[in-house]
Amino acid sequence: MKIYLVIIAMLLSQAIFGQSNIAKVDSLMSQLIRYKVFRGSILVAQNGKIIFKKSNGLANIGTKDFITDNTPFYLASVSKTFTAVAITQLIEKGKLNFNDNLKKFYPNFPAENITVKDLLAHTSGIADYIADLYIPYWDENKIPDSLHKISSNKEVIAFLLRKYPGKHFETGKYQEYMNTNYVILASIIEKVSGQSYTDYLHEHIFSPYNMQHSFVYFQDSIPNHAIGYKYSFYKDTAKSNNLGILNGVYGDGGLYSTTEDLLKFINGYFSGRLVSTKMVNTATVSINLNMGPPIITKGLIVLLLGLGLTWFARRKKWWWIGTFSIVAIGIVIISIGISFKKSDIPDYGLGWQTKNYNNEAVAYHTGGWGGANNIIWHEKSGLTIIVLSNNGICPSYDLALEISNIFHNKPYKCPTPPIASFYCREIIKNDDTSKAIHVSKSIWENDIKNIKRRYQQEESDLNEAGYEFLKLNKIPESLAAFRLNTQLFPNSWNAFDSYGEALMAAGKKPESIAAYKKSLELNPSNKNAADKIK
Repeated sequence: MKIYLVIIAMLLSQAIFGQSNIAKVDSLMSQLIRYKVFRGSILVAQNGKIIFKKSNGLANIGTKDFITDNTPFYLASVSKTFTAVAITQLIEKGKLNFNDNLKKFYPNFPAENITVKDLLAHTSGIADYIADLYIPYWDENKIPDSLHKISSNKEVIAFLLRKYPGKHFETGKYQEYMNTNYVILASIIEKVSGQSYTDYLHEHIFSPYNMQHSFVYFQDSIPNHAIGYKYSFYKDTAKSNNLGILNGVYGDGGLYSTTEDLLKFINGYFSGRLVSTKMVNTATVSINLNMGPPIITKGLIVLLLGLGLTWFARRKKWWWIGTFSIVAIGIVIISIGISFKKSDIPDYGLGWQTKNYNNEAVAYHTGGWGGANNIIWHEKSGLTIIVLSNNGICPSYDLALEISNIFHNKPYKCPTPPIASFYCREIIKNDDTSKAIHVSKSIWENDIKNIKRRYQQEESDLNEAGYEFLKLNKIPESLAAFRLNTQLFPNSWNAFDSYGEALMAAGKKPESIAAYKKSLELNPSNKNAADKIK
């Protein structure tokens, strides 16, 4: 009898603890809704079972349609995980190999030694098709007409072959997040499977797991989906953020889904049904590209050589200069090895970002584009968190961290609101612009550490706020926003470039040139800054 009572007591305590955690998550979401930063759907599951879900806000401001559990959201880069799963399925079927060379599929591709695994892990070095191709080579005079035309993977790859800007780095030596990798992978799926990317995902992922609200973008109207909105910091409103010409490109993005469909996908994947458990374990471990130790070893060899020569040459006139130089070179090489940066992104496996958090192995992927801000998060012990938002300023990643903290009985806090939102509200609530600028400046100049602790810093947010003010001819407000951005992001060439533009608009040419020079120093390839300095 006592054993039964103990078991009942344990079950009741677990249920109460679970309910307490759910109440904490609900309170967290209520705070974010009050901050006006959460509009979307969230789902929390334990061992595949939903324990919390909530939807808030409008899917379409124009039609006043509310977000529901069945509202499909644009997934942005979360789509990459689906592309990676499709590739690994084809590998397990023997139709593809990790070590297959890109030239096997594109013989005329102007780069050597790039494998399928390099594309999956972002170690190819291939340039980004958006930043390095489309933006520099767009004919601005034709943009209004071109927006009526949707680009495709075939056109992106043809563009890449025609205007190939070269590699960013030697393949396999570094890891840099590039959308181009996954556009190419989607096209490889089509070549190998003989199906369109859409048909392949539908047959091998969506349909088997009854993902009825998941699909790849198509040019016809998409029914009842959540439109992505770009937040206007100054007016405290949101406007539709049309994805434009790149809507039709897929593999790196292009998918729509719901929180419940994504849970079905995660359950199928981590149970070893979509691909084998062995493949899951391979894909969700970060690629080890730490070149630091080999560099340090070489530095030690040079250092020891220099010290040895110094000993033998200690009585030779002037020899000490040469040997001392060798020692110095060895020390420099060791320093480079210690500080070597292996990647510009968080630990990345094969289509999954990875980390250890709360002593848990976590596989996740974020996605933000065109007003979307999403995350899928799965811990090895079975906790799953899915956040889909059509509000570009939603702190989805931070929200996942705090919900994880709650379920691990760790301290947690509400994710901080965007710094740009705070700054613009200071401007809005003070009729006197000079007073608003003074209030904001006193905070960020005297307490920059506190501002970093209390607010979410996104360079793009403040940049957008600065341009909003600039377009409204509110020059002092614009200058203050851009200046704050350069203080929060002192290594950003773009922050100084924007600041230079605002200074020029304010008639402060010497200060503008100084800002452009700083931008050019941070990014010697910044043609705009170079032209402004001339």
